[in-house]
Amino acid sequence: MVSRQGIKVTATQRLQLSLGLQASIRLLRADAAGLTRYLEEQAAETPALQLGPAPVGDWLPRWDGVLRDGGAVERVASAGPSLMAHVATAVAGLRLTAEEARVAEALAVGLEPSGWLGVTVAAVAAELRVPAGAVEAVLAKLQRIEPAGLFARSLAECLRLQAEAEGVLTPVLTGVIGELKAVAAGDLARVARGLGVTEAEVAEAVRVLRRFDPKPGAQFGAFAAPVREPDLVARRGERGWEVSLNRSSLPSLSVREGRGEGQGAARALLRLVEARNATLLRVGQEVLRRQEAVLERGWAPLCR
Repeated sequence: MVSRQGIKVTATQRLQLSLGLQASIRLLRADAAGLTRYLEEQAAETPALQLGPAPVGDWLPRWDGVLRDGGAVERVASAGPSLMAHVATAVAGLRLTAEEARVAEALAVGLEPSGWLGVTVAAVAAELRVPAGAVEAVLAKLQRIEPAGLFARSLAECLRLQAEAEGVLTPVLTGVIGELKAVAAGDLARVARGLGVTEAEVAEAVRVLRRFDPKPGAQFGAFAAPVREPDLVARRGERGWEVSLNRSSLPSLSVREGRGEGQGAARALLRLVEARNATLLRVGQEVLRRQEAVLERGWAPLCR
């Protein structure tokens, strides 16, 4: 028998997901907490990507009446340690006037699970029809509640409050807190030149800041809201039930202006997140269309 060698050409079909599609699927599967962690990691690696605080309005802890109802503090505290119970107990011990207590309640309602304040002083002043200075005065008292950093309006203020509580707020540390963007970029030399100190002094200040907790409220258990914030929020409107994105569960995302390294990657990630949110909203709207009876009568309609 004689063996012969030859070349044979065959055609095959294979389905392969592109890297972009794989990334889209990964983002779509992630919940708000997982996506936030992913965005924080990407922002650390991509200088052109900027993360900001989450928008306020869609989802906040529902603490209405906690400070008005004298027995609410005890009922909440008995359910386990929570940020809500801790703050309500601390406010009760401040011996505020009736007007100050009303302002404190409005500020407490705007407190986010991270411990940061999710409403502005101007908004509270307008809602209660009181001077902004009165709101600022009450806020200053609330910011003395332990752990230090609660009711901060920004990361810089959160760190400053903790430094003040520990008695380590030096002029150098104050200056470094004011240059957090440059510190995050690793440009300690520029910070040192701007403050007129050595780079070693700036590095030491950064080491002090790293001891602090950027989210002091996260150490408490959740009570008024689920442990995981919802990606979608359903509420009854004038035309019936409506579903919307819970934008307050994710940090705001933007691309640094100008040209530079990572601009393309940052814009691509921004488009992926926008596509994820749009897809999630469409799915939620379809689920609502098919299962609106669940919102009206509970789980019973699904068990038929």
